[in-house]
Amino acid sequence: MRCLALLSCVTLGCSSSVIGSLGNDGGTSAAMDAGFDSEANDASDASPKLDASTLCHNTPQAENTERALIVSHPFGPNSTKTGLHEVLKLSSDGKMATTGIIFTLGGASRRNVAFTPDGKVGLVALEDGNIGTFIVETDLKVTVAESSFAGKFYADALIVSPDGSSVWVLDPNTTSNAGALREYAIACDGKLSDTGRKLDTSAMFSGTVANANPFQLLVSAKSVSGSKSGTQVHLLDLSASVPSYVRGGSAFADEDAIPSSLAIVDAHALVADDGLGHGDRIGVVDMATLSRVQEINIKNPSAVVTSPYGNAALAIASDTTSKLYSLGYDKTKPAPFTITELKYTQGKPSLPQLATMVNRGALKGHAFVTETTGVRHIAFDTSGNLTDVAVLSLGAGIPNIVGSIGVQP
Repeated sequence: MRCLALLSCVTLGCSSSVIGSLGNDGGTSAAMDAGFDSEANDASDASPKLDASTLCHNTPQAENTERALIVSHPFGPNSTKTGLHEVLKLSSDGKMATTGIIFTLGGASRRNVAFTPDGKVGLVALEDGNIGTFIVETDLKVTVAESSFAGKFYADALIVSPDGSSVWVLDPNTTSNAGALREYAIACDGKLSDTGRKLDTSAMFSGTVANANPFQLLVSAKSVSGSKSGTQVHLLDLSASVPSYVRGGSAFADEDAIPSSLAIVDAHALVADDGLGHGDRIGVVDMATLSRVQEINIKNPSAVVTSPYGNAALAIASDTTSKLYSLGYDKTKPAPFTITELKYTQGKPSLPQLATMVNRGALKGHAFVTETTGVRHIAFDTSGNLTDVAVLSLGAGIPNIVGSIGVQP
């Protein structure tokens, strides 16, 4: 349940209300009571996909090149919040190294760093609900484009469109507090501009691009415009000027989940529930029907990432659990996943929280996991096995605590 929040609160003596404000308060996010004005939702509020003139970032960078691996350092020496972010170098052979390159955004960042397909623009949701964006040059130096972009949202998670023209902003607010899935255009210089709301939503905490259609999103939310009561996962088609609701379903038998992560492997989706309302579970959903088929019991599941080979997943158990689990996958079985704790060759994990993945080139299937003051490298192979490869330590002390993470595609 947000290891950084708990670690900070151990240091500062926060109240339970402060811990809850970071999104795992059993169903109420701080954003939901932030006082946003609600807006009317109609077809005129949606906008068409951006035209070809906006496609500055759709050409992928070379797949076997040096990559920037971005991490945030959300705390200063006295546990004060900072907007510091560090650039690590990820070589084409998978070796991680520090570069000494530091840049500052307008606040501490909270979730994964997203990138455009060319790897040029990085985007991350900040703790105040705004968005920071930056440009990564070929020498890995960084120019901040938007230190703290404020829009008609409280950003909790970001998904970049497959052509790099825009970013989809997931907002955990209730519909009455302007909760919505919104699209913002990404300019060539990394600046953002509003293209209009996509769909009204309520308590939307996580999402991912659908494997079958890159302009479809699978999101977790209490409700989406067009959804039926009691549904928790929703497939949305954003390919047309007016987006459409495809279908919805449930990951759990109850409605208490606060999903921390959502990922798809082949024919199934994994929905991690790290909330205080219930928590300690991962729901498995059949993508064809969005019906629940399995529930995996894992304490404090903060994130799930899936193998690009479609045969395994990595589940991260944070907080006092501090474990990594390999999820074996066989889609032909009624309960398609089996769970085994990873064999650690680099020492036991220390408060793992988030993960990012390379899906192309020689590093395809290589994941990078945040720990207290470092980054762990885990590799998926084509047979569905996971290997604990390396850990890069960034130094001791509160200023070296790692928050967000993201890697150039």
